[in-house]
Amino acid sequence: MSYVRLRGKTGIYEYRRVIPPRLRAVIPSVDGFDSKPGRTEFTKSLDTQAKAEANRRAAIIDRQVQAALDDAENRLAKPSAWGRGGTATSDPTGFITIDPRAAHTAIDLWRRHEIDAAAKAAFNRTPRCSVGDEQLSVPDFRYNLQQFARYPVANEAVLPKLTGFDSVLLTALAQHGIVLDGSHPAISSLRPAFAEAWFDLLLAKDKIASGLWEYVPDTPGPATPPGSSNGTVLSTPATAQPCGRFERNTFPRTLG
Repeated sequence: MSYVRLRGKTGIYEYRRVIPPRLRAVIPSVDGFDSKPGRTEFTKSLDTQAKAEANRRAAIIDRQVQAALDDAENRLAKPSAWGRGGTATSDPTGFITIDPRAAHTAIDLWRRHEIDAAAKAAFNRTPRCSVGDEQLSVPDFRYNLQQFARYPVANEAVLPKLTGFDSVLLTALAQHGIVLDGSHPAISSLRPAFAEAWFDLLLAKDKIASGLWEYVPDTPGPATPPGSSNGTVLSTPATAQPCGRFERNTFPRTLG
């Protein structure tokens, strides 16, 4: 990757990407980098001497940086659209005001949808990649996510180690109707709830993979006629939920 280089004589690779001058005034913050005005480049140690591993880690980082650059381009093109989205009202700060109930509902809907989709994929033995899977390949990501989900205030220092966390959060919200700019102040308020939801999802996936998960079926309805694309299911298309419904108390709340 062109943004990977060796750092001095250490043999350690680093990621470096220069921000075009015209975008520097409007570039949003990127998860894993310090927020500072007038940033001219994104530079981060990749903590490895192996070129292949450096390229893999850099690719994850670069997706977040590219998203920020694209966002900056949109800001220049449509300055009135900064921070728009969701069911919200205008705020004197220039950001939209998000209904916290709507945002937390969106996070829980994302958790439920991802669990249902994972269960359906496991039941049908079909591979499925979901948002956030790439982040889990980062060393200690799951452990750091668990620590932040368990004690978000005490473990706020681990956030920079959760590469791509905010990007996954923004994607999850957008999938359920809340579209936010990455620099929206509500993001910091939503991080603890999303960390808990994400780790809850990982626990559920563990149970699904081991065959120990508990399935709570929907209310039976007319069966789909044989030969349909979905086979025979026990709920009508109007009320069906993907692979049944999983209640929050199905999985342990203790994150230890």
